[in-house]
Amino acid sequence: MLTRTVGCISCVSKIINQVVGTNANNYSVMRNIYIDSDGSKTKNGSEVNYTASPSNISIDGAGATFNNGAYTFGNLTAGTHTVEYLNKPAGYSMRHPTSSVPPSFFITLGPGCTGSPPPAGNCDAGNNIINLNFGISNSTAWIQGYDLDMRFDNGFSNTAPVGQYTLTTDSSGTTPGIMFTGNVSADFGNGQASITNKVVGGNVYPEVVG
Repeated sequence: MLTRTVGCISCVSKIINQVVGTNANNYSVMRNIYIDSDGSKTKNGSEVNYTASPSNISIDGAGATFNNGAYTFGNLTAGTHTVEYLNKPAGYSMRHPTSSVPPSFFITLGPGCTGSPPPAGNCDAGNNIINLNFGISNSTAWIQGYDLDMRFDNGFSNTAPVGQYTLTTDSSGTTPGIMFTGNVSADFGNGQASITNKVVGGNVYPEVVG
């Protein structure tokens, strides 16, 4: 009787090891290369994928080419991985991520599922990462000032995108500066001067240096 019990435990142990081994190689990461038209670093419902040419994405140094601005890697092991975007098209700049070259996300699949730099996708119920989106843009760059006042007498050629500020603060600041516009009315495009919108100058009450 004792011998049979030990043998049964051994069989169960082998089966458990096989199941765990299979699940450990069954994770995935996926989503888009999209045009971040509002500069938010997050793909919204109106923003479209980049589809003009194939995109080359790699994971842990193994590259693959994807069409239609969408990619998927499957059969991945639990643990840490690096996902890189290798062929940003000419005339486009990276919007997210921008903290490394080439643009990269550093993720953990399986238990402890996470990603960086944020926003770095979402972990689903199976500890896979979805919505790991690379954001690019072909819009003209715009100027943003941190913790200072700014003066532009002739207006802006490149205005701020929607939801963005021309004057802002870094993590140590609390109040943005003041925008001086001389005798030209302020135009901040789809953005704003700052969270306080303090602007001096304009056609009616020009701010000039005597």
